[in-house]
Amino acid sequence: MSCDSIRNRFFLLLYGELTFDEEEFIEQHLETCADCRAELERQKTLSEAVSAQALEPSDELLSRCRRDLRFKAANAARAPRPEVGFSARIRQATRMLFGMPSGAILKPAGVVALLLVGFFAARLTAPRTVLAPSEPVATRIRYIQPDDAGRVQIVVDETRQKVLSGGLNDERVLRTLLAAARDPEDPGLRAESVELLKSHAASREVRGTLVYALRHDPNAGVRLRALEALRAYSTEPESRRALVDVLLADDNPGVRTQAADLLTEHKDLSVVPAFQRSLEREDNSYVRLRLQNALREMKASTETF
Repeated sequence: MSCDSIRNRFFLLLYGELTFDEEEFIEQHLETCADCRAELERQKTLSEAVSAQALEPSDELLSRCRRDLRFKAANAARAPRPEVGFSARIRQATRMLFGMPSGAILKPAGVVALLLVGFFAARLTAPRTVLAPSEPVATRIRYIQPDDAGRVQIVVDETRQKVLSGGLNDERVLRTLLAAARDPEDPGLRAESVELLKSHAASREVRGTLVYALRHDPNAGVRLRALEALRAYSTEPESRRALVDVLLADDNPGVRTQAADLLTEHKDLSVVPAFQRSLEREDNSYVRLRLQNALREMKASTETF
Protein backbone atom coordinates (compact mmCIF):
# COMPACT_ATOMS: atom_id res chain seq x y z
CA MET A 1 0.00 0.00 0.00
CA SER A 2 1.38 3.43 -0.98
CA CYS A 3 1.96 6.35 1.38
CA ASP A 4 -0.97 8.20 -0.17
CA SER A 5 -3.29 5.26 0.58
CA ILE A 6 -2.00 5.11 4.15
CA ARG A 7 -2.53 8.85 4.66
CA ASN A 8 -6.04 8.69 3.27
CA ARG A 9 -6.88 6.36 6.16
CA PHE A 10 -5.50 8.62 8.90
CA PHE A 11 -8.92 10.27 9.24
CA LEU A 12 -10.53 6.90 10.00
CA LEU A 13 -7.63 5.92 12.28
CA LEU A 14 -8.04 9.05 14.42
CA TYR A 15 -11.78 8.42 14.81
CA GLY A 16 -11.42 4.71 15.61
CA GLU A 17 -13.14 3.51 12.43
CA LEU A 18 -10.51 0.97 11.31
CA THR A 19 -10.37 -2.72 12.10
CA PHE A 20 -7.62 -4.11 14.32
CA ASP A 21 -5.79 -5.57 11.32
CA GLU A 22 -5.92 -2.26 9.46
CA GLU A 23 -4.58 -0.37 12.46
CA GLU A 24 -1.78 -2.91 12.86
CA PHE A 25 -0.84 -2.55 9.18
CA ILE A 26 -0.68 1.25 9.47
CA GLU A 27 1.38 1.06 12.66
CA GLN A 28 3.92 -1.19 10.91
CA HIS A 29 4.15 1.27 8.03
CA LEU A 30 4.66 4.21 10.40
CA GLU A 31 7.63 2.49 12.02
CA THR A 32 9.56 2.76 8.75
CA CYS A 33 8.15 6.00 7.23
CA ALA A 34 9.09 9.31 8.87
CA ASP A 35 7.04 11.37 6.39
CA CYS A 36 3.84 9.52 7.23
CA ARG A 37 4.54 9.85 10.96
CA ALA A 38 4.89 13.61 10.52
CA GLU A 39 1.67 13.78 8.50
CA LEU A 40 -0.18 11.79 11.16
CA GLU A 41 1.02 14.19 13.86
CA ARG A 42 -0.21 17.13 11.77
CA GLN A 43 -3.62 15.55 11.35
CA LYS A 44 -3.76 14.76 15.08
CA THR A 45 -3.20 18.44 15.83
CA LEU A 46 -6.00 19.42 13.48
CA SER A 47 -8.26 16.71 14.89
CA GLU A 48 -7.73 17.99 18.43
CA ALA A 49 -8.62 21.49 17.28
CA VAL A 50 -11.76 20.13 15.63
CA SER A 51 -12.75 18.14 18.72
CA ALA A 52 -12.37 21.21 20.91
CA GLN A 53 -15.11 22.89 18.87
CA ALA A 54 -17.54 19.92 18.79
CA LEU A 55 -21.17 20.74 19.63
CA GLU A 56 -23.85 18.48 21.06
CA PRO A 57 -27.50 18.86 19.97
CA SER A 58 -29.66 20.53 22.58
CA ASP A 59 -32.33 18.64 24.54
CA GLU A 60 -34.94 20.92 22.99
CA LEU A 61 -33.83 19.98 19.46
CA LEU A 62 -33.92 16.25 20.25
CA SER A 63 -37.40 16.55 21.79
CA ARG A 64 -38.70 18.44 18.77
CA CYS A 65 -37.30 15.80 16.38
CA ARG A 66 -38.95 13.00 18.39
CA ARG A 67 -42.31 14.84 18.36
CA ASP A 68 -42.10 15.31 14.59
CA LEU A 69 -41.29 11.63 14.11
CA ARG A 70 -44.25 10.50 16.25
CA PHE A 71 -46.57 12.81 14.32
CA LYS A 72 -45.42 11.55 10.92
CA ALA A 73 -45.55 7.91 12.01
CA ALA A 74 -49.13 8.31 13.27
CA ASN A 75 -50.24 9.98 10.02
CA ALA A 76 -48.60 7.29 7.92
CA ALA A 77 -50.39 4.56 9.88
CA ARG A 78 -53.79 6.24 9.34
CA ALA A 79 -53.30 6.94 5.61
CA PRO A 80 -55.66 4.89 3.36
CA ARG A 81 -54.01 2.43 1.05
CA PRO A 82 -55.09 1.97 -2.58
CA GLU A 83 -56.72 -1.27 -3.59
CA VAL A 84 -54.38 -3.73 -5.26
CA GLY A 85 -54.57 -7.30 -6.43
CA PHE A 86 -56.73 -9.41 -8.68
CA SER A 87 -60.10 -8.76 -6.98
CA ALA A 88 -59.63 -5.00 -7.18
CA ARG A 89 -58.90 -5.28 -10.90
CA ILE A 90 -62.05 -7.35 -11.38
CA ARG A 91 -64.18 -4.70 -9.65
CA GLN A 92 -62.63 -1.93 -11.74
CA ALA A 93 -63.07 -3.84 -15.01
CA THR A 94 -66.71 -4.59 -14.11
CA ARG A 95 -67.50 -0.92 -13.64
CA MET A 96 -65.84 0.03 -16.92
CA LEU A 97 -67.30 -2.69 -19.13
CA PHE A 98 -70.81 -3.02 -17.83
CA GLY A 99 -71.51 0.24 -16.04
CA MET A 100 -72.89 -1.60 -12.99
CA PRO A 101 -71.73 -2.26 -9.40
CA SER A 102 -69.30 -5.09 -9.05
CA GLY A 103 -71.76 -6.92 -6.80
CA ALA A 104 -74.38 -7.19 -9.59
CA ILE A 105 -75.00 -10.58 -11.23
CA LEU A 106 -73.35 -10.84 -14.66
CA LYS A 107 -74.56 -12.91 -17.57
CA PRO A 108 -72.44 -16.01 -18.27
CA ALA A 109 -71.06 -14.53 -21.49
CA GLY A 110 -70.15 -11.35 -19.62
CA VAL A 111 -68.31 -13.33 -16.96
CA VAL A 112 -66.27 -15.15 -19.58
CA ALA A 113 -65.46 -11.91 -21.40
CA LEU A 114 -64.46 -10.25 -18.14
CA LEU A 115 -62.12 -13.06 -17.19
CA LEU A 116 -60.50 -13.03 -20.63
CA VAL A 117 -60.04 -9.25 -20.52
CA GLY A 118 -58.53 -9.49 -17.04
CA PHE A 119 -56.18 -12.29 -18.05
CA PHE A 120 -54.83 -10.64 -21.22
CA ALA A 121 -54.71 -7.17 -19.65
CA ALA A 122 -52.60 -8.51 -16.82
CA ARG A 123 -50.27 -10.26 -19.25
CA LEU A 124 -49.91 -7.17 -21.45
CA THR A 125 -49.73 -4.43 -18.81
CA ALA A 126 -47.80 -6.09 -16.01
CA PRO A 127 -44.25 -4.73 -15.80
CA ARG A 128 -41.70 -7.17 -17.12
CA THR A 129 -39.05 -7.66 -14.49
CA VAL A 130 -36.05 -9.93 -14.28
CA LEU A 131 -36.01 -11.83 -11.03
CA ALA A 132 -32.74 -11.63 -9.18
CA PRO A 133 -31.52 -13.17 -5.96
CA SER A 134 -32.91 -11.43 -2.90
CA GLU A 135 -30.91 -8.35 -2.00
CA PRO A 136 -29.86 -7.84 1.62
CA VAL A 137 -32.17 -5.58 3.61
CA ALA A 138 -30.90 -3.36 6.41
CA THR A 139 -33.53 -2.92 9.13
CA ARG A 140 -33.50 -0.33 11.87
CA ILE A 141 -36.17 0.29 14.49
CA ARG A 142 -36.75 4.03 14.76
CA TYR A 143 -39.62 4.38 17.21
CA ILE A 144 -41.88 2.27 19.45
CA GLN A 145 -45.20 3.57 20.80
CA PRO A 146 -47.71 1.49 22.81
CA ASP A 147 -51.38 2.57 22.88
CA ASP A 148 -54.14 2.19 25.47
CA ALA A 149 -55.61 -0.84 23.68
CA GLY A 150 -52.49 -2.90 24.34
CA ARG A 151 -51.17 -2.68 20.79
CA VAL A 152 -47.74 -1.40 19.79
CA GLN A 153 -46.84 0.83 16.88
CA ILE A 154 -43.29 0.31 15.62
CA VAL A 155 -41.65 2.51 12.99
CA VAL A 156 -39.04 0.50 11.08
CA ASP A 157 -36.63 1.76 8.41
CA GLU A 158 -35.82 -0.89 5.82
CA THR A 159 -33.15 -0.21 3.22
CA ARG A 160 -32.65 -2.59 0.35
CA GLN A 161 -28.95 -2.59 -0.37
CA LYS A 162 -27.56 -2.30 -3.89
CA VAL A 163 -23.92 -2.40 -4.93
CA LEU A 164 -22.56 0.08 -7.47
CA SER A 165 -19.12 -0.69 -8.78
CA GLY A 166 -16.97 1.30 -11.18
CA GLY A 167 -14.60 4.19 -11.61
CA LEU A 168 -15.43 7.86 -11.20
CA ASN A 169 -15.80 8.09 -14.98
CA ASP A 170 -18.96 6.01 -14.53
CA GLU A 171 -21.79 8.57 -14.39
CA ARG A 172 -23.77 6.53 -11.85
CA VAL A 173 -20.81 6.26 -9.49
CA LEU A 174 -19.97 9.95 -9.81
CA ARG A 175 -23.58 11.02 -9.20
CA THR A 176 -23.79 8.80 -6.14
CA LEU A 177 -20.58 10.28 -4.71
CA LEU A 178 -21.83 13.82 -5.32
CA ALA A 179 -25.00 12.97 -3.39
CA ALA A 180 -23.05 11.24 -0.61
CA ALA A 181 -20.87 14.34 -0.18
CA ARG A 182 -24.01 16.15 1.00
CA ASP A 183 -25.47 13.33 3.11
CA PRO A 184 -26.77 15.04 6.28
CA GLU A 185 -26.51 11.98 8.52
CA ASP A 186 -23.00 10.56 8.11
CA PRO A 187 -19.87 12.78 8.33
CA GLY A 188 -17.61 9.79 7.68
CA LEU A 189 -19.45 9.08 4.42
CA ARG A 190 -19.15 12.73 3.41
CA ALA A 191 -15.42 12.75 4.20
CA GLU A 192 -14.74 9.64 2.11
CA SER A 193 -16.79 11.02 -0.79
CA VAL A 194 -14.96 14.36 -0.72
CA GLU A 195 -11.62 12.52 -0.70
CA LEU A 196 -12.60 10.49 -3.76
CA LEU A 197 -13.99 13.52 -5.59
CA LYS A 198 -10.63 15.26 -5.17
CA SER A 199 -9.26 13.39 -8.19
CA HIS A 200 -12.08 14.81 -10.38
CA ALA A 201 -11.96 18.39 -9.14
CA ALA A 202 -11.27 19.54 -12.71
CA SER A 203 -15.03 19.15 -13.24
CA ARG A 204 -16.94 22.36 -12.47
CA GLU A 205 -19.79 20.33 -10.97
CA VAL A 206 -17.42 18.48 -8.64
CA ARG A 207 -15.75 21.74 -7.59
CA GLY A 208 -19.19 23.15 -6.85
CA THR A 209 -19.83 20.27 -4.45
CA LEU A 210 -16.41 20.74 -2.83
CA VAL A 211 -17.02 24.48 -2.38
CA TYR A 212 -20.42 23.71 -0.85
CA ALA A 213 -18.80 21.29 1.62
CA LEU A 214 -16.13 23.86 2.50
CA ARG A 215 -18.73 26.53 3.17
CA HIS A 216 -21.55 24.56 4.77
CA ASP A 217 -20.53 21.13 6.09
CA PRO A 218 -21.11 21.04 9.88
CA ASN A 219 -18.11 18.76 10.44
CA ALA A 220 -14.74 20.56 10.50
CA GLY A 221 -12.90 17.42 9.39
CA VAL A 222 -14.98 17.28 6.20
CA ARG A 223 -14.40 20.99 5.59
CA LEU A 224 -10.65 20.42 5.90
CA ARG A 225 -10.78 17.66 3.30
CA ALA A 226 -12.80 19.85 0.94
CA LEU A 227 -10.26 22.64 1.40
CA GLU A 228 -7.41 20.29 0.56
CA ALA A 229 -9.28 19.00 -2.50
CA LEU A 230 -9.57 22.59 -3.80
CA ARG A 231 -5.87 23.36 -3.31
CA ALA A 232 -5.00 23.06 -7.01
CA TYR A 233 -7.89 25.41 -7.88
CA SER A 234 -7.43 28.01 -5.16
CA THR A 235 -6.76 30.79 -7.69
CA GLU A 236 -10.16 30.36 -9.35
CA PRO A 237 -12.68 33.05 -8.31
CA GLU A 238 -15.28 30.68 -6.81
CA SER A 239 -12.72 28.77 -4.75
CA ARG A 240 -10.96 31.97 -3.68
CA ARG A 241 -14.18 33.60 -2.48
CA ALA A 242 -14.99 30.47 -0.49
CA LEU A 243 -11.53 30.48 1.13
CA VAL A 244 -11.87 34.15 2.09
CA ASP A 245 -15.32 33.52 3.58
CA VAL A 246 -13.94 30.58 5.57
CA LEU A 247 -11.06 32.70 6.83
CA LEU A 248 -13.49 35.35 8.06
CA ALA A 249 -16.34 33.20 9.36
CA ASP A 250 -15.44 29.54 10.01
CA ASP A 251 -15.82 28.65 13.69
CA ASN A 252 -12.86 26.23 13.73
CA PRO A 253 -9.33 27.64 14.13
CA GLY A 254 -7.76 24.69 12.28
CA VAL A 255 -9.89 25.36 9.21
CA ARG A 256 -9.19 29.09 9.36
CA THR A 257 -5.44 28.39 9.58
CA GLN A 258 -5.48 26.12 6.53
CA ALA A 259 -7.51 28.67 4.56
CA ALA A 260 -5.01 31.40 5.44
CA ASP A 261 -2.05 29.22 4.44
CA LEU A 262 -3.63 28.35 1.10
CA LEU A 263 -4.46 31.98 0.33
CA THR A 264 -0.89 32.95 1.24
CA GLU A 265 0.73 30.50 -1.17
CA HIS A 266 0.21 32.72 -4.23
CA LYS A 267 0.99 36.00 -2.42
CA ASP A 268 -1.92 37.72 -4.12
CA LEU A 269 -2.20 41.22 -2.68
CA SER A 270 -5.95 41.24 -3.29
CA VAL A 271 -6.40 39.13 -0.14
CA VAL A 272 -4.61 41.64 2.11
CA PRO A 273 -7.83 43.45 3.19
CA ALA A 274 -9.43 40.12 4.12
CA PHE A 275 -6.35 39.15 6.14
CA GLN A 276 -6.41 42.48 7.95
CA ARG A 277 -10.12 42.17 8.79
CA SER A 278 -9.60 38.62 9.97
CA LEU A 279 -6.65 39.68 12.14
CA GLU A 280 -8.77 42.40 13.73
CA ARG A 281 -11.43 39.94 14.89
CA GLU A 282 -9.32 36.77 15.41
CA ASP A 283 -9.23 35.58 19.04
CA ASN A 284 -6.99 32.53 18.53
CA SER A 285 -3.35 33.42 19.19
CA TYR A 286 -1.97 30.77 16.82
CA VAL A 287 -4.17 31.89 13.91
CA ARG A 288 -3.28 35.52 14.65
CA LEU A 289 0.41 34.66 14.40
CA ARG A 290 -0.07 32.95 11.04
CA LEU A 291 -2.01 35.94 9.72
CA GLN A 292 0.66 38.38 10.89
CA ASN A 293 3.41 36.33 9.26
CA ALA A 294 1.43 36.11 6.02
CA LEU A 295 0.91 39.88 5.91
CA ARG A 296 4.61 40.47 6.53
CA GLU A 297 5.50 38.06 3.69
CA MET A 298 3.30 40.12 1.40
CA LYS A 299 4.93 43.30 2.78
CA ALA A 300 1.56 44.52 4.01
CA SER A 301 0.64 46.24 7.25
CA THR A 302 -0.72 44.20 10.11
CA GLU A 303 -2.95 47.13 11.05
CA THR A 304 -6.38 48.02 9.62
CA PHE A 305 -7.28 51.48 8.43
